[in-house]
Amino acid sequence: MLTKTNLSNTISNAELGLDNYIVFRKDPSRKKSMGGTLIAIHKSLPCYVVPTNPKLEQIFVCVGQRRAEYIIECLYIPPNSPNTTYLMVSESIDFIRNKYPSAELYIAGDFNLPRIEWNLIEDCSIALPRTDLYL
Repeated sequence: MLTKTNLSNTISNAELGLDNYIVFRKDPSRKKSMGGTLIAIHKSLPCYVVPTNPKLEQIFVCVGQRRAEYIIECLYIPPNSPNTTYLMVSESIDFIRNKYPSAELYIAGDFNLPRIEWNLIEDCSIALPRTDLYL
């Protein structure tokens, strides 16, 4: 998984040198300079992307047979994003949890929350209440 890929549609997956991988990516919009996400899954593993909110720079990939054993999310949130962006992320995660209730969910990325002390948080809903920021 990579964030801040800064790739565009002028760069093909073949140019990335990930020959033995299926590459899923969400390139940044033109107005952003350092966004974008990428997930590369080895070709030996069955996988597919699950479409979610197209306004977000995130990718959800299901890895496994039938109803997915694992779901991997890679996310980039630009600095100084409004609370509504974090709420949209929360809604996307809720959608995935409801669609794949038995799958293990792995979330990684750049949330651009510099003042959060993640090692002190046991329950993210306490640190980021749904009324403000909820992940």
